[in-house]
Amino acid sequence: MSLMTTKQAAELLSISHRTLESMRLKGGGPVYTKVGRLVRYPSAAIDEWLLLNQRTSTSQQSQQGASSRKLEDTYKRGSFQ
Repeated sequence: MSLMTTKQAAELLSISHRTLESMRLKGGGPVYTKVGRLVRYPSAAIDEWLLLNQRTSTSQQSQQGASSRKLEDTYKRGSFQ
């Protein structure tokens, strides 16, 4: 499993690390893990979060709700590869 720092994940997503930190605080961002005091983002969780947030129109709702909870459960079980 490949882990990224907040700055690395933010760079991959083309957003600021502050925006990613805010998403982590408020919810709605990618699943992350804590390694001691350090926050890390599994690359598979970033990929899955991007898929969950795909839209074909600006009026379309995000699929994050239940799908995001499923993703968190999958991550907690260690099913990412």
